[in-house]
Amino acid sequence: MTKKHFELIASVLKKHLAYCDEQAQRAAADFTPNREGGRAAITRWNEREKALQAVTASLAAEFEGVNPNFNQSRFLKACQPEVVEYK
Repeated sequence: MTKKHFELIASVLKKHLAYCDEQAQRAAADFTPNREGGRAAITRWNEREKALQAVTASLAAEFEGVNPNFNQSRFLKACQPEVVEYK
């Protein structure tokens, strides 16, 4: 695999991690204590984000195993979405 392949994979993961984060923040912003299912929606999005982070870490470890020049920390950093606060 080339650097372009790793960059492509990182960009896809970044997009999906950002989406999970955005949805969790929106669910939290819309949460009211009396609204049924609000807390569950937040939890579902947080769990999805954790699962994607685990996949990202696993891919990074595997890529490092097949490519001695692969920089795992740079890949993980490239996968992380920018922090955006939703209100």
